[in-house]
Amino acid sequence: MKVKIPVTYFLDLNAHRGIAIQQDFRHSTDIASIIRSTELSDLWAQSQALRTSQEVGKWLRHFHEWASEPEQADFRSKVGCNGPMQRLKHKVTYGAFIDVLKNFPNILGKNIRVLEGVKERAELELHDLISGKDGPDRGMIHGDCWMGNVLLSNSSLAQIGSDAATDIIFIDWEMCQFSHRAYDLGHMIGDLYEAYHFHDSDIALTMITGFIDGYGGVNNEMAFRTAIHTGVQLLGWYNRRAPSDAVKGTEEQILNAANISTNLIIKGWEQERQWFQSTPLALLFHSGT
Repeated sequence: MKVKIPVTYFLDLNAHRGIAIQQDFRHSTDIASIIRSTELSDLWAQSQALRTSQEVGKWLRHFHEWASEPEQADFRSKVGCNGPMQRLKHKVTYGAFIDVLKNFPNILGKNIRVLEGVKERAELELHDLISGKDGPDRGMIHGDCWMGNVLLSNSSLAQIGSDAATDIIFIDWEMCQFSHRAYDLGHMIGDLYEAYHFHDSDIALTMITGFIDGYGGVNNEMAFRTAIHTGVQLLGWYNRRAPSDAVKGTEEQILNAANISTNLIIKGWEQERQWFQSTPLALLFHSGT
């Protein structure tokens, strides 16, 4: 199993809105679609899902470390301070999560002080990130790191669960930016948690474990920041729909998702390590220092 990124064959940044011609992976399926489809996910053994998510985690760790090497200074200077995308990412996460919880006043009311603290820290940090100010666990990130942007190669859908599906492809790099690395980890885990919660996907739960295992050990601060961002990302499910569409899920699922998301944020902020031992994020805290 090999992880790839698209090859760029042509790039003209001077053209109106820019022109890029990239490698096409026509015989591929994004993993988000697989885990949200009963038909497709049934083709996948738990062991295959685990191995795939481990490879995704390993590759992301490699990218984070590679992008921080002195030899990549030119890459960081050209791509890192991506102000428009940094502001957009903030807007749809830390700029939106409290507004989502206004739809759940009982949850918001008893947690408002901590939630405002989380939002304030993210706002202050945004200024540092846009200016490229270095700090612990900061560096280049993919920026839109979820399984919808990870493709699994296959020559036909029937071969998803076979050995023919050998390549993993990371796509959609336009959100690449200088940021906190926990934003990549929390985005991926939050997306998988959403699939687990709303689609009852055991495959997604397995992939959370595999992804964390593949990425490898992180320090305590990174673990808690990842947990917070997981909650913020999961809570964003409320807005990931057309304005005229109803909120996804049953009444019970919707309320539970709001509670789970908020608990991840609160417990991460308060650094309640023991609380996470009974959650899908437990492995994050097994090797922290």
